[in-house]
Amino acid sequence: MGLPFDPYDYAPLPSRILATGAAANFPSIANLEGGVFNAPMLVPTTQIDAEQIVPHGNAPATGFPVRAALGGAYVARWVWGKKKGTPTRTGRGGLEGEV
Repeated sequence: MGLPFDPYDYAPLPSRILATGAAANFPSIANLEGGVFNAPMLVPTTQIDAEQIVPHGNAPATGFPVRAALGGAYVARWVWGKKKGTPTRTGRGGLEGEV
């Protein structure tokens, strides 16, 4: 049957990973993901700050963005930047310059 891609080619792997969600609060999980993709893991400072103020488990601390919503916003911004007709009109925008 074969694979439609070369599993030994590193080119399609991300150069960095933006991690949000409860699992990103655990350094062991973030390190594991970074090791699998051979890329640095980035965690938003709002998530780290919220966890330092009150260890809250799965609920966000008061005054900090909900992690799933933050991740969704990053994905939406990335898609918007890739779409043609953006203000730069290149369709090559993304999070690379913002994160």
